[in-house]
Amino acid sequence: MPKLGYLGPAGSYSHEAALRVGDKYSLIAYPSLSALWQDLQSGHLAAGIFPVENSIEGTVGQVMDLFVQPGRLNIQREIVLPIYHCLLAKTMRQMGEIERVVSHFQALAQCSRFLEQHLPGAQWVETSSTAQAARQVAESDRPWAAVAGPFAARLYQLEVLVDNISDAPDNYTRFWLAGPGELEKGEKCKTTLVFQVANRPGALYSVLREFAWRGINLTFITSRRVRSNPEDYMFFVDFWGNKDDPVIAGVLRAVERRSTFFACLGSYIADGEPEQVLLDPPSVADLLAQCRREIDTIDSQVVRLLGMRTRLVQQIGELKSGLGWIRDSKREAEVLRQVCEQARQEGVDENMVMQIYRLLMEQFVDMQAKMLAQEKQAH
Repeated sequence: MPKLGYLGPAGSYSHEAALRVGDKYSLIAYPSLSALWQDLQSGHLAAGIFPVENSIEGTVGQVMDLFVQPGRLNIQREIVLPIYHCLLAKTMRQMGEIERVVSHFQALAQCSRFLEQHLPGAQWVETSSTAQAARQVAESDRPWAAVAGPFAARLYQLEVLVDNISDAPDNYTRFWLAGPGELEKGEKCKTTLVFQVANRPGALYSVLREFAWRGINLTFITSRRVRSNPEDYMFFVDFWGNKDDPVIAGVLRAVERRSTFFACLGSYIADGEPEQVLLDPPSVADLLAQCRREIDTIDSQVVRLLGMRTRLVQQIGELKSGLGWIRDSKREAEVLRQVCEQARQEGVDENMVMQIYRLLMEQFVDMQAKMLAQEKQAH
């Protein structure tokens, strides 16, 4: 039987998510996500369960970092698990008897209002997981209580003193089932991408507009700093749709062209009903109109920047008035070198940029010469 790994110990929410996948796997608990990932990469496991996002605490950064490593795995399925934190004890107790409450620090934080109000004298003790907390309470004869889920209560034969004590009623965690292959996706399908863009204004917008133009609604977006360069970010996005669909395939190609790093982590079975399916793709006329509007905006910015450059050249001409010279061939060569280098980075024809800047230089030199001649006539 193929093996499925999850973040343990037994009774964890990851364990419960693993059970939802079905009975075709033999389940193995792991002490850490990194150990689970390594055994997946080595082929010891057929698949693994990874917690991706909690509705209160946000994304799990370690999982995001794992999925951009070399040897990436395919996301095969999404599991959304409601999180019901309960107050558990070995035997039924009065609230005033409880001396200690044990759980994972996030679970304690998510139930802090209840604990402060109903157990003001109890000590809070952190454990590595909610399942570990349930195990500790089950193995102790002390008047302790654990914050964990109903699944852990059943597994460790604990009594539920109070059900669903979370401060936020709508608490859920999203998990990914990941492995080396793909599963049958069906109609309810999501796709997840990770990409990096150049660190310059408008780079992220140029990617996100590709989704907007095609009527694709993003259901999830988050960013992670690139460890090798903290000024750069990786972006993760989810959206409804299958990568084999022509519209989705088109946006994948467009995003990849605009990215310095790109990976499709998979199209997979989604949990829940899509809030929005793909809209009809925009017509050619709509896309042309959108492109032309953006060109008009860019043209306006180009003219504004030329105006700024003209005023700076005029100021330089005034500063040179007493020096008797206008051209600086060394400076002109350096400017041409810089703009050609930027043209290469932007994918723009260098010869075209060279011609434009040589024309600009001739125009500005002519302008400074006229300023100098006017000054001489004035004197």
